Amino acid sequence: MRTTQIAVVATLLLGFSGVVIADKTLAHSKSLGMSFTALGDVWCAPEVKIRGDATDAGKFATPDYGDIIQRLGQVLSRECPDAERLSITGMSDGRLVWNGEAEKGDGWRIRQPATASVATKTPGSEKTGLTAPKVAAKTPSAAAPDVSVDTPLPGQPVVVAPAVPVPERQAVNLAPSAPAPAEVVAQADQKKDQMELAGGKSGAPASAAIRIPDCEAIVIWASRAYQEDQDTLRSGGRPFQSGTWLLSGFKDEYWIPVFGAPFPEITPAEYAKFAQTVEACRRELRPEMLGLPRGHPRRDLLIGADDYVLRAALGQKLNPQTAAPVLARHKAAYKAYDEAIATRDAQLSALKSLPPEKESFETLNAMKKDKKLIALGPARTPHVQLLDAATLDLADRMVMAAAEEIKKFPESLDGLRGLITYRATARAELSRYKSRKVQDFLTIEAERTNALAAAALPGFVAEMQAAPASAEGKATVQAAVNTLFPQQPLPRNIRAYRKAVTKRLAEIDEEMNSVACKNTLARYDLSGDAATPLLGPGGESTFGAFVCALTDKGLAFGEYKKPGFFGSTHELVMQIPSGPSLVFEMELVEAIKGKPDMLVGTRMKDPTQTRDLTVTAWQELAAELTGYTPPGIAGEALLPAAQAQLDSTPQGCVTTVYTQSVTAFPVTLQAGAMDRDTVRRFALLGDLGLIEVEERPSQNVSYRNYRYTLTAMAEPYFQGKHGLCFAKLAAEEISDISAPFKRDGRTYVTGILEASPVLPEFALDPRFAQAVDGPVRGLINSMKTGQAIRSKVAFVRTDAGWEASN
Repeated sequence: MRTTQIAVVATLLLGFSGVVIADKTLAHSKSLGMSFTALGDVWCAPEVKIRGDATDAGKFATPDYGDIIQRLGQVLSRECPDAERLSITGMSDGRLVWNGEAEKGDGWRIRQPATASVATKTPGSEKTGLTAPKVAAKTPSAAAPDVSVDTPLPGQPVVVAPAVPVPERQAVNLAPSAPAPAEVVAQADQKKDQMELAGGKSGAPASAAIRIPDCEAIVIWASRAYQEDQDTLRSGGRPFQSGTWLLSGFKDEYWIPVFGAPFPEITPAEYAKFAQTVEACRRELRPEMLGLPRGHPRRDLLIGADDYVLRAALGQKLNPQTAAPVLARHKAAYKAYDEAIATRDAQLSALKSLPPEKESFETLNAMKKDKKLIALGPARTPHVQLLDAATLDLADRMVMAAAEEIKKFPESLDGLRGLITYRATARAELSRYKSRKVQDFLTIEAERTNALAAAALPGFVAEMQAAPASAEGKATVQAAVNTLFPQQPLPRNIRAYRKAVTKRLAEIDEEMNSVACKNTLARYDLSGDAATPLLGPGGESTFGAFVCALTDKGLAFGEYKKPGFFGSTHELVMQIPSGPSLVFEMELVEAIKGKPDMLVGTRMKDPTQTRDLTVTAWQELAAELTGYTPPGIAGEALLPAAQAQLDSTPQGCVTTVYTQSVTAFPVTLQAGAMDRDTVRRFALLGDLGLIEVEERPSQNVSYRNYRYTLTAMAEPYFQGKHGLCFAKLAAEEISDISAPFKRDGRTYVTGILEASPVLPEFALDPRFAQAVDGPVRGLINSMKTGQAIRSKVAFVRTDAGWEASN
């Protein structure tokens, strides 16, 4: 059925007070032969009185009549927000034939009082009279009459024009700062719903021919379209001239309410007539425009319309023949715009179900590059921004999905290996994407790495102990830490892993040396004599260990002679490389009181001389030949003194922020142009919950006063004159210890101290590093990498033991 068209022919005048005054014809329908008038000098009120006039009284009993009233109520809801009820009288040939009412709360469905009567008889109503048409409690169908009123610009009259259904392809304006994809898609859906409510069922075909309205309607149409297109037109308007973009005035939301049907339905003859009318209106209204003062709303309205007509070349002199190519270009732009809207809407719909996977980035990138979107014109930019936001959102979701995977690995050595393998793959994949959640991922990664590394240490130590005492086993142990932790972040207990490796390597060396020594002794048939006690350079040893030590230094075994039945001298012959043979004569004596007898060298002979040896001389000679170095002071004996020294000095302290010395809280600082860094750093500490920041009144408008107060979270770190001290150093190891030396009658040693920083969890937050000084940042980096802080220290022996020396 052909849709009944309601042509609203009167202009609703809005006074400066916002009150609509005087009787006004609201609408009329040629097909139904009906018109509607609002009654009263001030008709916009909670109850609006309306008179309906019909050439045929029977029209008041048709379903179309109920649809008309519902649509009229919707229009009045926008134009007169106070309207709550319509009181309607139906007239035909000057006689009352129908009366009833409709209320906003009831969806503007009409109803008649039970006592309503028919004042006159009309054909077909002699017996029953007219009754209110039954209106279904649902949205009017596509065949229902449609009423649509454009929203006026501030201070401008409302021009009500023939209304037709607005297709669903209407553009949706997006904010330049594109919100999250889900919000934008929801906003787009909501806009479409509003379009259907205001303009009829979406996608319904237009049934009215193009209608050229009066000048006032054209002015408002052109002025509004100019608001959309003015930037492009003022820069030359080339995209419009080439047909790349569609002039906004031809878009459905601007064109249909004024001209009655979609733009593609216009013929070349109608377009030529349109162009002639537009130019005539422009010339007619130009004197009025020039006569109005600057800043007058009416003048601005006319200027916008005049500029639009000129810059868009709408009023060019055309006839049906010359209009054809111009119209074809605009219709092609319309079609391209229609396809662009469909493409955009399809993309918005696809965003709702875009999975967090790598292929989705390719999908989004292809969306942004879709050439059909070019026809959106300036609206393409916010849409691409939306897709950029969707890309960022997708990256965030993928990063956090990876973080959730990290949480699933069990706290064991196998779990640690799985985590480290996974995070390497995840980092390589995620590094290609820009995300706001990177720090969250890194924090979770560090926390889980530390937790799993703590749980996995016993299993790692067991693996090291199980490594065979061989060259292959030694190589495996040496590479164990780097194999397990090939990249940062390293766990906080990384030094425990390294100590386990160092310990096992020493054991392997000892075991391998023992095996090699046994093989050497067996080769020279000395296995049976290897356990014979011997006084070595460091005290108790064995004959076998002494022989192996000599061979390790390059001496070759010659022979070994045991004493005869009546003798007591043992004779060992060793060959110096490229040199003479040495003969050691040894006796079993009580070298150490209370210990079993042991071999001690009494005489050494070479080809030219014989040298008698005392016990001390024998030990010195043995040390020289075997390369023995007496053990120094063990690092473990010095660690307590080193830790006491570290604990006596606050570590990781922030004593100065830019030029402000901060050694007491609360503190009030005047922040001027020269010390903005103070404000910035304290603001960062405030964001971390360490300081409460309060802006205080200032007499000097050029400066601001800020009061900073420590929170309960920060109080443990405040060390008075030292400021805020966030770190502790743990002494781990002392190596390269020197031989004791004398100075000023006191005994000293020096060594290399390795210490590990201990910082609170919030120190991993990038904002903390930005708020503190360089030295503290060094401690943060050391903690993240697991690299110890090395320094040379000196110790002095006192009656109470070793102490760190200043």
